[in-house]
Amino acid sequence: MFKVIVERPRRGGSWAKSARPFWSSEDAPVKMGIKRGHRNRKWLNEHLGPLRKFLARRVGRLWDAVYSEICAVIDNRSTVKQHVLSHIPDFVAIKTRLLDGKVYGPTWSSPLTPLRDLPQALYVDPVSGVLRRNEERVTSGQRHRAQQKRYQEEIDKRRRVIGPAEQLHRIDGVWYFVKLAMLPEGRREMRPVQGGHREAILYEKRWDALCRADVCLKNRYVGEDLYGRRGFYAIAKRQLNARELRKFGLK
Repeated sequence: MFKVIVERPRRGGSWAKSARPFWSSEDAPVKMGIKRGHRNRKWLNEHLGPLRKFLARRVGRLWDAVYSEICAVIDNRSTVKQHVLSHIPDFVAIKTRLLDGKVYGPTWSSPLTPLRDLPQALYVDPVSGVLRRNEERVTSGQRHRAQQKRYQEEIDKRRRVIGPAEQLHRIDGVWYFVKLAMLPEGRREMRPVQGGHREAILYEKRWDALCRADVCLKNRYVGEDLYGRRGFYAIAKRQLNARELRKFGLK
C-alpha cells in the first residue's frame, strides 16, 4: 500500500523550470542553493484511492484493529510514511463524541459538528469504537444541487420563460407578459481630450418597461438578475387576463 500511495511523480515540474532565467542572468551569484530563484516548487501527488478503498472495506471492524493493520505496513517512524498517515482523518472522523444521543465530530469550524455536515464518509463510533459508514453525510454536490433547486423555486415564483424573447413576471402579486430585446452594442468614437483625441465607447440607453429605468450595456451584468439573460431589457409589458392565467397555470 505504501508504494502505491507514495511512489507517484510529483506535480509542478513545468512550473519548477521558472528559475532558469534567474540562473542565466548576470544578477545570479556564483554560488547559490538549489532552491534559489524558484518562484514555484513541486508538490506531492499521492494516490489516495487505495487507502480510501481499504478503509471502506474495513467498515464494521474495531477502529483500533484497523489502525494497527495500517501501521503494520506504514511505519510512522518514516517522515514520508507519517505524511500518508496524516491523510487518514480526511476519510475517517476519529475523535467523535456522543451528546444527547447524537454523534458529533470535529471540523475546522466547530469541535461539535453533526454527522450530516462532516466531510468524512466514515466515522468511529464513540461508544463501541467500531468503524461505521456516515449514512447521514450530505456531500457538497448534494448541498449544491439542493441550493440550486431552492433558487430555481424562488425564481419560478416570480418569473416564467415562455420563449426566446417572451417571459412572464410577477410584480406585487400581478402577472405580466414581458417582451424582451437586446441592448445595442457600444460604438467606438474619437473624442477630443486636452488638445488630443482619445477613443471612447458610447452606450445607447434604452427604457426598460419592467424596472422603469434607463439601462445600457455599460453595466455588463444588466438583465441577468431580472431576466436571467445578460444584455436584455423589456420593451413592453401588459397584464395577463384570466384566460391567459388559466393557460399558464398561474393565479
